[in-house]
Amino acid sequence: MTETQRQPVPRDAGGELDTALAFLRLVAHVTVGERYWFGYHLIGSGSEDAEWEFDAHVPAGRSRAEVLQDYRDAISDILREQIDGTTGR
Repeated sequence: MTETQRQPVPRDAGGELDTALAFLRLVAHVTVGERYWFGYHLIGSGSEDAEWEFDAHVPAGRSRAEVLQDYRDAISDILREQIDGTTGR
């Protein structure tokens, strides 16, 4: 079976800036995925009917640090559970 969900590593001949922006879009996509799967499915926050933006658009004014902090915030609950073994809401 071939996995079709995973996006390939960005290959962009447009230069370093285009490559960096492509990687930030991958981080933004993973962030939404983490929030959806771990937030909704594991701890029951949010709604299944909520609008989830999986297109990973990063607004022009959003900094690299903000995109990475969003990811860190999205995974903080699951990391805490891995560290201390406590689960639940």
